[in-house]
Amino acid sequence: MTSKQIMLIALGLGAAALWGCAVPGPVDRAISPYGGRRVVAVVPLRNESGSVHVDALRAADCLSAEFQRVRGLDTVPVNRVLATMQSLGLNQIDTPQHAHALRERLGVDGLVVGSVTAYDPYDPPTLGLALELYRGGRDDGGTGSNPDPRALSRASRLPGGASGMPELDPGPTSAIAGHYDASDPEVGVLLDAYIVARGPDGSGAMTRRRFTASIDLYTEFVSYQLTTRLMDAERLHLRSPQNRRLGAASSLP
Repeated sequence: MTSKQIMLIALGLGAAALWGCAVPGPVDRAISPYGGRRVVAVVPLRNESGSVHVDALRAADCLSAEFQRVRGLDTVPVNRVLATMQSLGLNQIDTPQHAHALRERLGVDGLVVGSVTAYDPYDPPTLGLALELYRGGRDDGGTGSNPDPRALSRASRLPGGASGMPELDPGPTSAIAGHYDASDPEVGVLLDAYIVARGPDGSGAMTRRRFTASIDLYTEFVSYQLTTRLMDAERLHLRSPQNRRLGAASSLP
């Protein structure tokens, strides 16, 4: 082994010690917990961060792109979601009934509704997101019946959207939240692992600098983290004893 190779190994071990863990490996694509392919849509996010600089459409686009990368999932464009909301007379999704009305009108298996809870675009950036997933039909993620769109439109305009809605559990099947401050060493480890797989020129301090200097790149990183966590939450939900019993009952003749 040459002196140059020894020096490179020492530098790598030093970097791992600095972060308090092993050198991160590449990130994996998230895998859908459902049987068969499913389609999800992402609603433009609400801004609850207190910052006037949040681009809710851009954040939703990043999330939608990450869901498209999940094995077993497809997505619809965010601009189509926005146009469908406008056709229903909805400026934003305020109630679970509105979420189900939009999901049914779009004809998708799942609807992701969320908000930006923290936002600081300056290096080191901070981004917080809270997400909820609304599904309908079978609890393995399949779509159920398709009620009359005109009835859905009328129901969405009522206070609470309660009248005329399909019989559905109104709440989300899964909900998660995350706060990612790039100055946090634990977030730095996650970012390094993400960069190995997604970074434009491999891992290293210079690449990390590119991600922390660009709020767009950093939003993509946070979107990956939240998408993966939401799929994990759905997987746990589907494995719960109650849902296993419901699945067995639905398979009876």
